This record gives sequence, C-alpha cells and structure tokens, in this order.
Amino acid sequence: MTEIFTKRQKRIIAGRSRTLLERIANPDALVHGERNEAEVKEVFQAWKEMFPSEEAFDQRLEHEGVSRQDCRKAISSGKLDSSETLPEWISLLDELVAAVQKRDPENVSLTLDQRESDYEMGNDRHFREITAAIAAHVRDEFLEESVRNAFSKEIIDVMIEWFRHRFEIRFTRILYVEFKSFIAHHDRELAFSNPDEFEELPTEYYDEFIKYIFTGGIADLCVEYPIFARLLVIQMQQWKEHFREFCNRLQEDRELIADQFDIDGGLGDVIDLKPLADDTHGDGRAVMRVGFKSGHTVVYKPRSVKAGAIFYQVLDQLNDYLPVPDFEAPTYVVRDDYGWMEWIENGECPDREAVERYYQRVGSLISISYFLEFSDCHYENFIATGEYPVLVDAETVFHPYIGISRKPTRSGPGMLVDNSVLLSSLLPYGSEDMYDDIDVEMLSGASGIGVSSEDFIFDVLSFPQIKASNTDVMSVEPKPGRIRRDDNIPKINNTDQPPEEYLAAIVNGFKSTYETIMNLRDSGCLADEIGFYTAFESVENRVVYRPTQRYASILRSLSSRACLQDGARFGIEMEQLAVPFCDGQVTEPQPWPLYDAERRALKRYDPPRFTCQTDKTAIRMDGMQLNVKADTSGMQRSRDRIESADRADMREQVELIRRCFEMTPTASQDMVREPTVERKSVNNKQLQQEAERIFKHVRTMATETNDGTYHWTSIKPEKTAETEPLTLRPTDGSVYIGRCGIAIFGAGLYHLTGEDQYREFALKTVRPIREAVQSEQRVPALSNIGGAVGIGSVAYGLTVVSDLLNEQTILADAIRSVDFITEDLIEMDDSYDVIAGAAGTIHGILATHERENSSELVSAAATCGDHLLDNRVTKNGCRVWKTLNDSPPLTGFAHGISGIAYALLRLWDATEDRTYREAALEALEYEAQTYSKTAKNWPDERERTEETYPDQWCYGRSGIGLSRLGMAEYATDDLITQGIERAVNGAVSDEARPFDHLCCGNAGRAEFLIEANERYNQCSGMARELLGGALERKRQTGTYQTLFNGTEIIDPTFFHGISGIGYSMLRIIDPKTLPCVLLWE
Repeated sequence: MTEIFTKRQKRIIAGRSRTLLERIANPDALVHGERNEAEVKEVFQAWKEMFPSEEAFDQRLEHEGVSRQDCRKAISSGKLDSSETLPEWISLLDELVAAVQKRDPENVSLTLDQRESDYEMGNDRHFREITAAIAAHVRDEFLEESVRNAFSKEIIDVMIEWFRHRFEIRFTRILYVEFKSFIAHHDRELAFSNPDEFEELPTEYYDEFIKYIFTGGIADLCVEYPIFARLLVIQMQQWKEHFREFCNRLQEDRELIADQFDIDGGLGDVIDLKPLADDTHGDGRAVMRVGFKSGHTVVYKPRSVKAGAIFYQVLDQLNDYLPVPDFEAPTYVVRDDYGWMEWIENGECPDREAVERYYQRVGSLISISYFLEFSDCHYENFIATGEYPVLVDAETVFHPYIGISRKPTRSGPGMLVDNSVLLSSLLPYGSEDMYDDIDVEMLSGASGIGVSSEDFIFDVLSFPQIKASNTDVMSVEPKPGRIRRDDNIPKINNTDQPPEEYLAAIVNGFKSTYETIMNLRDSGCLADEIGFYTAFESVENRVVYRPTQRYASILRSLSSRACLQDGARFGIEMEQLAVPFCDGQVTEPQPWPLYDAERRALKRYDPPRFTCQTDKTAIRMDGMQLNVKADTSGMQRSRDRIESADRADMREQVELIRRCFEMTPTASQDMVREPTVERKSVNNKQLQQEAERIFKHVRTMATETNDGTYHWTSIKPEKTAETEPLTLRPTDGSVYIGRCGIAIFGAGLYHLTGEDQYREFALKTVRPIREAVQSEQRVPALSNIGGAVGIGSVAYGLTVVSDLLNEQTILADAIRSVDFITEDLIEMDDSYDVIAGAAGTIHGILATHERENSSELVSAAATCGDHLLDNRVTKNGCRVWKTLNDSPPLTGFAHGISGIAYALLRLWDATEDRTYREAALEALEYEAQTYSKTAKNWPDERERTEETYPDQWCYGRSGIGLSRLGMAEYATDDLITQGIERAVNGAVSDEARPFDHLCCGNAGRAEFLIEANERYNQCSGMARELLGGALERKRQTGTYQTLFNGTEIIDPTFFHGISGIGYSMLRIIDPKTLPCVLLWE
C-alpha cells in the first residue's frame, strides 16, 4: 500500500503529538531545539501564568521533579528521534488519510447524508464531505463482521452519525479556521463577509477547499495539527471497541433481559439505538437507549448498575414504613461491569392530587438522598414520570467524603454543601465563587428538581455556532448554553406544576421521612429488617472530585487550534486542574494521583470518572487503584449522619429546602415581626456576655481546615428575581461579608478582655487575606476597589485588626494591600460609593494613612478623589454622583451623597486641596434639598425601594447623621451642623427597626446613637436601650433578625450578620478605644 506521509512527517506527527509531561517523562525519545526560542518562551510563559505566583509554579515543577530548563527543553522538542519506534496509531492514520483521498467527496457525502440525523446538526453537517469520508472509512474498516451481522444498516448508520457528531464537536474549529484562511488567501473581503448580505450563498471556494482536502489537504491537516491526528485515531478505535463490546453484551444477555422484563417471545431485532450523551467515559464508552421490535426499550450502561438496583430494593423496603405514597422502582439487569435498565420517560399527572403526591415523594427523596450521601443527582439523572420522581442513576450513593481541604472548591460553601441536603444536587441553588469557572446560574440550572419546563439558558457560557454552513461565507456566532428541563417537572395538560406551589407537600414529605428514619434507627429496624447498610456493602459507586462542568470547560479548551497544533500546549491546558494543588487551595495530603488520572482520561477526550466502594475509601479509575484514599467512606458518613440526626438538624435542612424555592422577604415586605422590639436598657456585663455568646456561635459556624484556617459561608440575603436561586456566599477578604469584618469582632473582644482565644481567632481569620497580599495574589477582595468589599476594605480591616491586637506586621500588610489599586481599576469604577467605589477606597486608605502617615497612601487616595471629581452629574443645580444606573443621584451613606462627601472632606484634610472640600459641600447642598421636615428624614429614591424614608445606616437618617458626625472631625460648616441636628431630632422619636444587623438594622442605628452621644452629647443611653431591645427579642425568638431572616441558619458576617451586631455591643461598652467601623474610623 502506498504510504501517504514521509518518514519525516510521521516522526513530526508522532513527536509533536506528545503532551508536555509525556515529553518530560522521556526526553531522550525526541529531537530537541526544533522550535525557536520565542515560541518556547511564549508556551512556557502561558504555563507559568496559570499559577498565581512564582512560588506556586515552582511547587508544581518540584512535584514533577523537573527544572525550568527541563520544561523549556521539552517544549522545544519536535519530531520523534530516529532511534524510537513509531507508535501503531501512525499506521492507522496513514491508512485513514489514504482512504479519504481515494474517495469522491460528493458521492461519499450523499451516501451517508440520506438518513435524517438524531443529533442537532441534522443533515446540515459542517464540512459534511470530510466527516462523511472519515466515517465511511470507520464503517468499512473498523466494523467487525459480528457487529455487521447483528444490526441493520439503519442501526449502524446511527452509530456512524454519532461518530460524525463527536468529530464535529471536537474538530470543527480547526476545519473552520483552515477554511477561513483558505478563502482569505484568495479573497480577503469575502472571508469576512456577513452571510446575511447574500441572497444566494456562494460555495465556489468551499468546493475548492473540499477538493483540496481530498487531494492532499487532509494529510497537511494532520501534519499541522498532530494532536488532532492522534485523537482522531483514538476516537476511531474507541468507536470500534464500544460498538463491538455493546454488541457482544447484548447478544449474551438477550434472554436475561427478556426474562427480567417479563417479555414473551423474545426481544426481537434492535430497531432504535441512540447514544445518550456527547461525552463518554471509560475510554469512549457511552450510555445508550436501545429499542427492540418487541416494543420494549431499555438503557445500556457500560458500567455497573448494581448501586441503582440495590437502591430501589431498599426503597421498596422503606415503602412499608414511610408515611408518603409508595415509590415505583425501575427494572434492572445487573451484570459484572455493566448493566441494563428500564427506559424512563417523562409523563404527565392527571390532576393536582397526583402532583401533590409527586411532591410528597420528592420531599421524601430529598431526605433519603441526604441520609444516603447522594451527590450529583442533577437534571440528567432525575425524571418526573407521572406522579413518580425517579432517580435514573444512583451511582453516587454513599459518596465517599474527601475533606474540603483536599478538594478544589472554596472551603466555606463546600463544607456547607457537604453537610446538607444541597449535596445531592436535587435542589436548585447557586454559589458565588465556589469554583473558578462555574457561575451561580450554571449550578442552579442543573439541579435535579426542575422549577420550569422551559430550557434553562445561561448567558455566562456561550458556544460557537456556525452560520451559513458549508458556504463561502460561513461564520461563527456565540450561542448561549442551554439545558433541556422538560423532563424534570410534573405537568397537567402540558402546564407546569412548579415546586414552589407545592412547597408544603415537599416539606411534609421531607420531615415525615426524616422522622421515620430516626424512628427506624432508634428501633433497630433500619439496620436489622431493612438492611440499610448490609445491602450496599462493597458496591461500586462514583466519586465526583470536580464538577462535570469543570471537565467540560477543559475539553472545550483542548479543542482549540493552539492545543491541537502542539502537544505541549495541549498538556499545559490541562494544567489548570493542577493549580489548586499549588496555590494553597488543596492542602496535605494532596491527592496528586487524581490529577494524573484526570490527565490520562482528558487526553483521550474522556471526562474523568472516578470510582470507589460504598464502604471503602480507596479511589480508582478504569478499575485501577490510584493510591489515593477518601477521608471517610460514604457508608460511614451515612451512619454518622443518621446517628446524629435530630429535630434541630431537620429544621435546618427544611430551612434550606424552603429557601431553594421561595422568595426571601425584603426589608419592606417584612416590616411587621413578632415580637416587636421594645427598648430595654442593658448593662455592660449583659452586653459583653452576649457578645461572647455571639463569638462562640460565629466560631462554631466556621469550618477549620487542616492548616488551621477558618472558613464561613453566608447565604445571600435577598433574591432580586423570582428565578434567582438560593445563593451561598463564601467569606472573602472584605469587611462587608468577609474575613476582615469577622476578625474585627474577634479583635474587639481581645482588646476589651485581653483573652488570647480572641487574639488567636482574629489572627487565624485574617491569615488567608494577608497571605494573598504578601504573595500578590488577586483574590476577589483584591480585584476591585471599594471600602466595604474591595481593596480599601482590606486595607481598613487589616489596619483595625492591627490596632486592636497591637500587631504591627498586620499594618504592614494593610499598607501593602494598597499597591493592588491600579489606574485601570479606578477608571472602571462606576459606582463611586463607599461600598464598592472610589469613595470607600479613600476611606480605607486614609484610615491606614492616619496610623502610618504615608505620602504614597495620600497620593493613592487623591487619585480616587480625582476620579470622583471627574465623574459628577448635575442635578438640581448641584454636581453629584449617579451611583446606581436605574436611580437618580441618591442620598445616604452606603450608595449616596453622604458617604462620598465624607470621603472628600477627609481627603481635603489630608491633602489641603480645597477642590475636594468644595465638591463635598456642593454635594451636601443637594442632599439638604431633599430633606423632609414632615418625615424628619431624607428619602431613599431608588426605584426598587418600598420604604421612602428608611432609618438605616445604608439609607436614611442614621447613616446621614453618622456621616455628618464624621465630617465634623474635618470641617466646620452649617450644612454639617444642620445635618447632625436633623438626624438627632428624628432619632429621638423613632421606633426600633425590624432588623438588627449593621447595614440596615438596629446595630447600624446604634452606631449613630453612640457617636451622637460621644461627639455631640445627645441621645444618651439610646444605643444601649436599642440593642437591649434587640437582645430581648432574640431571647424570645432564638435569633437576631437579619436580611436572610433565617432561624436555623445564621449569617456570621459583619455588615449583614451577627458579628457586626456583637461588635456594636462592644462599642457601647468602650466607644472611645474601639473604632467606629461604619465611619472607617
């Protein structure tokens, strides 16, 4: 047979298709120095920049036992050395290319495109002639005779179409780029033309390009893209083996399937076959739907189905005890390493009573999945079939526990998820910053339980879609990600029956099942009669180490032109997964073998699939032990969870369930609370004791990882839309919802009591943000400006902690944090306010400056001040700031004039530049115009507000009054004095508020009253009475009232949670030496 590639070309393809670590592992197999130094430097730099610091990158190299020079040498390598034997796949590639070049592109395309495809492309396959020619070779040369004889031509065509579909997903991008380059070479204007401008789409150059591919271009493509060549052969071999294995298993199991499904007369021929996913596991194997002539449909799973079969056996046993309607169980055929399962289809409910029963079962299933440590029960694994919710994949039952410090997730949310009903993924929830590249809506949109049958579209992730395919003017436009949700929600007459309308049924189902499990535990029936554990002993289950979406993201990147051109780049792209092992996110003992296994799977385009056993901890892939163990087996976790189950935990889980489906009330919606706050005086001893109780609660809520670091999670207080899910928020480095705020509370207790436990707590709490500052790592709190949530917040928070602990090294880090501020970040600021804008940044910087007296700090603050001066708008004859796009210039401290004017007066004091003073007083003129003598308050003019005259720190009288008290330290003016008097007069007659936290509640109002007493000799004792009333209500209800309004899950943060309330109590005791954080004092 004539060989297509020269010997040199074969060695180039074989050498350049080796990944970076393959080259490093066997450097003598390659010829080095074949790439110019600029290319080597570029590739090496791209790898290094994936890591947050030089130290992290060096740790990566140390793990591999290589030097930087070794890596550069590997990147520079080209062809395989002449002493090395060519890999077998090179011969298969040569045969493929020869076969393609012998075919007539028009005829081969017509032959394969006759059948309408089951896949999205339909007959309009991109570069259909190319995919048809490759697929025809696969069909003719890779299909074993036994498979041909077992299936009809139509069924074989389905599998061929699946091969073409997978080819397009991975390789269309490079064909498109090459085609566009081909056109640009001949007609550059046409290459960039809009297809909408043509009545008839031209195909002249497309036809020429196809001709070129079939007359040598396919060989050029393989030389240009060696990774493409290697992966193409791998996909052909995978297809062959998967189809052969499926055929053999089906032939062997026909009688067994017929018996198990009670089918008389046999199954008959296969008349329908469809792989059910684009991605594969286990070296190219896919789950498939199989329809037989007998009219029966089953699902083939190329992995063990024993977990599912046993789960439904146990569920059937539980049916006799549960007070909810019985569950239905799918039929299984269990084989050693694979199995068959009944095909489950979405079906409607006849009436609301049936839907009610459906949701009772849903609540029960949430409870059972919680106790059985289920994970990853997302939309693909959950079907609403009539009144029955069905888990169609139970492979994650008794999911082993890997400690949060050994997983690449944010520690706070990860721990809450691991220990709650959220672990199963049945419930819709989101998490801010839990993973590097997975958005809140992506998590919530993939939940098992659907909230709507409409496709879920997430704009944060788009996919390239080819327009005007197979013409000269084909172009690419982004297509938003889409998840089909029609199967995950019950319907009546094609009308959705969403869970929020049946929330009582869900909660009742959950609670009754939870209580039943406790009763069965206590009676011994759970273990003895039901066999809750023994039935699952040594059953294989799946381990989800990273979210599937993370792997999908990597696979998309691996299909890029740069990755398919060069094995070094291909390998480096996978190094994203190694970063958490080197940046401190994953700590000892680090499970490096998991990453090694991930790379092995990804380089054959398989999403990694780890396995374990329900009662074991050893983790495997493809049946091989990986020398990594989970911290605890899933069965042991389940035993511990059931053993510790009680009504307090049940109430906490119910609160999470409710919040996943219902709106959180806003401040105005929740104005009436029982009991209301009655002012009550408390003494210092009572306040300190309560602050200490709050501290214990905050510390108890923390997750302490192996390195001694504390992590917290709060729940986003308000949903801004009906479709917004419950959202978890990890503590960042800020004062607002992060470490610095919680640490200030701990440091305040140390300052007041001298007890070392508080000092140690504060130091541990700020350690991660200090380390980020020291290593110049742009964590979220150091990625934007702002005084409550950004860099200014970190500077201020560390400064205060330094003061209260008398720890100068922390002040040094506070000063260093200001270096993270850049002109670009300042120019990007369009909020201008104290929370997330330039004004707050000024406050943070100047608070640090007042302790350090640094001209560099003043200069940084002045840059922010100039930004404020340059971005004013004119309203009512005054130049002010528009801080929210949908509202006029606002009054108030958090997002309004008061906070900004206060910052400018403070900046005037530091710089003696009167421009800042004049701007501040001009803004106060505007705010004074809005004052209402009737309401004794300033209005909140946000469009979405429901309370016109609030009295909070963020909006209204208390915050504005506090700002004027702060201004009085730096300037004397009638506008300032007038503002103080107005705020004091209104405060004397005002009632307590429904909320207790700093930002919007009584603690924030107390801060104004404290300062009014200290600085103005007014409002004496009012702060003490106000927080005394909040304390009394807490004693009656069991919790402080915050925006999240949870009774079981408490917000630990400073501005929205209980640590800020505790700090305000300390300030009443010692207002002179504990700084007012709400003034950035």
